[in-house]
Amino acid sequence: MGELAASEEVEAAAGGGAGGAAPADAGAADRLLRGAVLIARHRHPLVSEADIREQLDDLAVQVAGRLPADPYPLKVLQTISAHLHGDRGFCGNKEDYYDPNNSCINVVLERRLGIPISLGLVYMQVAQRLGVPMVGVNLPGHFFIAPADPSYEFFVDAFAGGEISFHQDVEDTLTGIYRRPVRLDPAALANRQPLPERTFLARMLSNLKQIYNLRQSFAEAYAISLYLRATRPGDLEELRDSGVYLYRLGRIPECVETLTQFVARAPPGSEDVAKVQALLRALEQR
Repeated sequence: MGELAASEEVEAAAGGGAGGAAPADAGAADRLLRGAVLIARHRHPLVSEADIREQLDDLAVQVAGRLPADPYPLKVLQTISAHLHGDRGFCGNKEDYYDPNNSCINVVLERRLGIPISLGLVYMQVAQRLGVPMVGVNLPGHFFIAPADPSYEFFVDAFAGGEISFHQDVEDTLTGIYRRPVRLDPAALANRQPLPERTFLARMLSNLKQIYNLRQSFAEAYAISLYLRATRPGDLEELRDSGVYLYRLGRIPECVETLTQFVARAPPGSEDVAKVQALLRALEQR
């Protein structure tokens, strides 16, 4: 699949509008999974969406076999946690956190290793199939999921073995990450805003972009930047970064075209614009 076609498919999976719907209903959850499959294809082009769905269906059937009749939502989630993270061994990849495959849902399902957002996605998909819609929760420094119904005032940390977390547990987790006390407004947690589809997928993509930047893997970083531009239409930073990646890849005509678009759209006089203009002048003199 070409670069443009792939980014257009990601845009479609991200949903319409500026933010897209939160992935709580079946249609939104379906589009979110499709977006995750498309992201995985940047490394694994032959990933089958049907195969991924079948694996998730199988996990849900396995959990359903352990549930009593008419279970309440917390019981469903406790059983998902016990099965996914106990019986099946899904866990956070602490040994190689920055492996790009931690963000590829096919590999996450195969290895049962991932990062908070990819493990959270698997958990959400299983819960959706069992009648408990869940959403991503945008907290600083760590990705949690929670029931879509805000009357259930608890969270799930899929990276920590599917731990059911309450207010103080979430604070303790964030305190451990930041190494200083973190306090969260109980009212803000109770009235949590779920991550829209676009934001969810953009967060997955931003993780990958950071990894590829660290590795100086510019071809992969460029592919991800196109996906990010699909989820963030009009984002000037992503437009600029796409141009820089093209420069690094030696694709100079495309680089000049992209960076010229950036200069035309960006506020004049900024430091970024000045640096890009200097690069464009240098390229013209070659």
